[in-house]
Amino acid sequence: MNSLKNDFNLAIIFSICFCHKFSFCNSYKKKTLKIFIFAFIFGTLSGVWFVEPGNLNLAPIISILFLENTILSSNGVLRLIRPMAGFILLSFLTYFSMILIKKFLFKN
Repeated sequence: MNSLKNDFNLAIIFSICFCHKFSFCNSYKKKTLKIFIFAFIFGTLSGVWFVEPGNLNLAPIISILFLENTILSSNGVLRLIRPMAGFILLSFLTYFSMILIKKFLFKN
């Protein structure tokens, strides 16, 4: 039951992330700026990681970063920066590959 609740919470987080992404990307006209904003916002808000080392519970990286900055016993911020950078890079590459596929395969 706890796993189902955790999955539901992650689905809500991803849907909120998509809403934020579309609202920010639609406010810009340049396509390259849209790509970078999409990658940064989606990678930052949708990246999930383990709450603490050795624990199987997942939480958004951004919320863990806020928590790590407010508590005294820190588990290390670098353990969160690396996966967040990976999510940002992965979202950038995914969005860029979708644009290239659309450009080369679906020429009109």
